[in-house]
Amino acid sequence: MNMAIVKRTIGLLIFSVLLFAAACTGRSSGKAPVSETPRIDEVSVPLRPAPLNTGDSGTDPAQPANAENGDVTLRIPAPDKLREYLQKKEWDEIVLVCEDANYAPATIPIEHPKLKEELISIFTFITGEETHTPHNLLEVYFHLGDGNERIRIQVGDHGLIAFPDWYGMKGFGTNGDLRPIVDALLKRPDYMPEAPFEERLWDTGLIYFYEGEGNHDGYLTSTHRMKLVAQNFIPAEKKQVPAPDPHPEKIRYLLRLYAHGGTIEFVSYEGLDNLLKVADNGKETWYEMDEWTVWNFRYVFAAG
Repeated sequence: MNMAIVKRTIGLLIFSVLLFAAACTGRSSGKAPVSETPRIDEVSVPLRPAPLNTGDSGTDPAQPANAENGDVTLRIPAPDKLREYLQKKEWDEIVLVCEDANYAPATIPIEHPKLKEELISIFTFITGEETHTPHNLLEVYFHLGDGNERIRIQVGDHGLIAFPDWYGMKGFGTNGDLRPIVDALLKRPDYMPEAPFEERLWDTGLIYFYEGEGNHDGYLTSTHRMKLVAQNFIPAEKKQVPAPDPHPEKIRYLLRLYAHGGTIEFVSYEGLDNLLKVADNGKETWYEMDEWTVWNFRYVFAAG
């Protein structure tokens, strides 16, 4: 009988010692319970992402916002909530920043309201989430801003974009392709010679148009529309002529093609139906052409 009591007492003492040891181990390690790694569609996204680290702020833009400083985090599943989040904003700042070695360094504010509208229509309509890293991802970024908020967007091929501060290298599909626009706005490095006129004409990635009748303008990003300019101009019969005197003023239409960081303008004036002014990065040349050929350039922006 006494032996049974002794055994029970010893067992209780051993159990108490084990409990005490486990409690001490938990307090000393300070480890939180292991949680499941969040999926990409459950990433906590800063509502006020930090601006790019320029070296003078000491902040890391990849770090989430700090709630203690008044910042709030927003959990945005991708892509539906991301699309909704981007669409609800009224972005008042778009800046193209180039850090890629294949281009000359550049910081280009996008200021024309119609071009802003065109770009935002691509940024904000996320069509799906890709499972792979976009090919040929450029060190080229578009910054969107609306006061305190800024979003960094990285450009890939085939309409893919990435949000490096939020989702790392994961790519998202869009309803447009930013790559041709980037190629059109950025210059080649200084060590590369300028491409010939006809090559740049084919390589355009963005067109601004203005029509005098009706006084309306806009931007085109359609590859088919851009090719119409080269297809219409290069094979056409034309003769270089002196500039008219006096210089005409009333524009019938204007096409401004962006290529390799420069511009090529085609301008037709009222009363000069068979003359076309071509300005290659500001250098003007006048051509005498068939008036129907001159008129056909309108179909670049007027075609249905």
